[in-house]
Amino acid sequence: MRRLLILASIVIAGAAETSFAQANRPIPAVVFDARGLTVGFGTDEITAEDLAVTLVEMPNRGWGLMLGANAYPLRWRGFAAGATFEFLMGRGSRTNQNAAGTDVISIVDRRIQGTAIGFTMNFGHRDGFSYLTVGQGPFIYDSSTDTRPPGPSPERQSTLNFGGGARWFNTAHFAFGFDVRFYETKPVNPTPTSPGRERRRLLVLSAGISIR
Repeated sequence: MRRLLILASIVIAGAAETSFAQANRPIPAVVFDARGLTVGFGTDEITAEDLAVTLVEMPNRGWGLMLGANAYPLRWRGFAAGATFEFLMGRGSRTNQNAAGTDVISIVDRRIQGTAIGFTMNFGHRDGFSYLTVGQGPFIYDSSTDTRPPGPSPERQSTLNFGGGARWFNTAHFAFGFDVRFYETKPVNPTPTSPGRERRRLLVLSAGISIR
């Protein structure tokens, strides 16, 4: 919660000056996003033990894509509120070799995938605005190795996410945007086809383009 309050302060402060200066240019009613992302997986002793690997043999970062559609039916001077729909996917892999570097001893993969519907508040004007968002939806976060490949698709857990970002429109229709998001993943028990996992807060950073 403290991180969210700090993020909210930064977003609102950054938007305040331009918001009042250009309040006669309302935030667009609809915006679409396409961003590349990076996710920090961190370490997980439960997952490592179930996969028979060490913590240092697990990839701690992944890369992927986030797509979003945003609608703001409620718009006032310098402010808009509405709904957002997002899809994201990311993957990280690490190839581990023996001490001599001659043989591969394991290949470990980790991935995330999910969709979410959320609520968003936006501060600014048509050509530049910051936002805060909170959402929830089905989410996959799993790991596998070359000796224990993924089994059937794991159960999607309803997962909370929260964060914020900003968009700057330098042309009539295209903007640069960035997003900082936290995902509150839940612990899972191991099964014959998938390893267990601790509860973890994943940090997903993304940047790319927005279209209005």
